[in-house]
Amino acid sequence: MSGLLALFTRSLKVDANGWKGHTFRLAFAAMIAFALLRMIARIATVGAPGLDFFTGIAYLNVFFISLAGVSFFATAITEEKEEGTLGLLRMAGIGSSAILLGKSTSRLVGAGLLLVVQFPFFLLSITLGGVLMPQIWAAAASLLAFLAFVGNVGLFFSVLCKRSGTAVALSAVVLAGYFGLPIVIEPLIGNPLILLGIPISPIAEAVSDFSVITRLNEILLTNFAEQPFGTQVVSNLVVAVVLFLTAWMLFSREGHEDETAEPGRVAQGPGRFKAFSPGRAWGDPFAWKEFYFLSGGIPLILLKVIAYVALAVVIYAYVYYSSRRFDIEEVGAILVGAALIAAVVETCRVAVSLFKEEVYGHNLEALVLLPNPIAKIAVGKVMGVLPTLTPVLIFLILAMFSTPRVTEGSQELLSSSYLYAGVAYYIVFLHVVVLMSLFVRWGAVPLAFLVTIFATYAVSPLALFSVLFAGIIDSAQAGALPLVVMLAAAAFALQLAIQRRLIVLGGR
Repeated sequence: MSGLLALFTRSLKVDANGWKGHTFRLAFAAMIAFALLRMIARIATVGAPGLDFFTGIAYLNVFFISLAGVSFFATAITEEKEEGTLGLLRMAGIGSSAILLGKSTSRLVGAGLLLVVQFPFFLLSITLGGVLMPQIWAAAASLLAFLAFVGNVGLFFSVLCKRSGTAVALSAVVLAGYFGLPIVIEPLIGNPLILLGIPISPIAEAVSDFSVITRLNEILLTNFAEQPFGTQVVSNLVVAVVLFLTAWMLFSREGHEDETAEPGRVAQGPGRFKAFSPGRAWGDPFAWKEFYFLSGGIPLILLKVIAYVALAVVIYAYVYYSSRRFDIEEVGAILVGAALIAAVVETCRVAVSLFKEEVYGHNLEALVLLPNPIAKIAVGKVMGVLPTLTPVLIFLILAMFSTPRVTEGSQELLSSSYLYAGVAYYIVFLHVVVLMSLFVRWGAVPLAFLVTIFATYAVSPLALFSVLFAGIIDSAQAGALPLVVMLAAAAFALQLAIQRRLIVLGGR
């Protein structure tokens, strides 16, 4: 047992002695504390403040656990493959079980500590009113089971795939199905439809009971009085164990340590078609290289167009064949929601991978020696990757003008000055993602989200300037101007921080 747990124990000691894990947990607890202060400020206007506060914490945990699943857990083994160190671990006498425990289960323990630091806030929600102790235990068990499921989904694909990017993408697809499938099959619950001699309703109910969202919705009801270990907890833990054993069997194959892969993004060669070939370099060679050799080029743009057309067809087919009657405006809202989610996913992916090839491919040292300033290189890379975002932007625009009522709402939104403040805020968030990607290899998006929310709470008193400005000008729309100015200043400061970090990494 000492040999089996050697790497596991070492990983826990490294986490305990390091500052990053403790800082992350402290920041998470501080963010919940700020949320508590915000709840206390409006406690007189909420009927059950404890339940409202507890609900926010529960769903915030689901969000962060999901982000960890597509970043932190999905790279446990692939990062060793990319660095070519699996053979060294084998030579040190570390077996497959020890590697999986040390690289994945230790991460599960570290993530579980995030739930531990929140338990006092869980108990405080009882004092605020609206929550009972059985709900606390049931929610804690549900979140821990979901954490185990997500962690082992990431571990399975980390063992199965050679590259971290592939493991992250497949984990994201599974989690998208985990959250989306219960919504899709909800109209089939109670439906007498029989397919191939099998009733559909029991299957739909089982899929719905497997979801942590369904379980939390039940727990957060005021009359909840069930046992903590419901169907979702048991099923998630069983699937987690099955995935771990499957990953262990795959990882124990002979020669598996030879499956190494160098990190990198899509490499677009000349190809068979002349229209897809890079051709001569553009006036900005950094943008040319980013577009053709790192971001996928024209083939990736065409593939995205096909994917978004297929997504729209699937949505319309589901609406047409569903037993529930959808209003045309609801279909437009679904399209807008799908387009917004796709836009967020794509822009975050671009921000995370903007300097990944240079930093982890050991090319940044050569770039720093070039006579071009870092700012010009960064602008060239951004200009090279922007064309790959055109399909999702076109999909979003078409969705915003798909139905009359959605079109009317989109026009009102576009005429609002607060839209520009929201866009500026999201641009600041993307800058934080880029900066975090220069400090951590994976997990930059959840870390950036945490940092952005924490900073937003910290500087929220400055938002009073916008209210005062709107009162002086006597225009509610003008109140967004100070926010845009402050966010632009924050983006500029983050650009300087990114440049400084790149220079430090290039000179190491």
